[in-house]
Amino acid sequence: MNIGFFLILLIAVAIVFSMGFLLVETVLKMVRDENWNVGARAERHRPLRK
Repeated sequence: MNIGFFLILLIAVAIVFSMGFLLVETVLKMVRDENWNVGARAERHRPLRK
């Protein structure tokens, strides 16, 4: 197996993995923010219990 080909393959996999990770992180952040906003909206309607 050619080492250059392996290196290019490794870099391509690393790029795809990092892009996928960023995408997942962004989606999770959006979902978390949405849930937090919904929770905050619900909290506003009822008094906060300590």
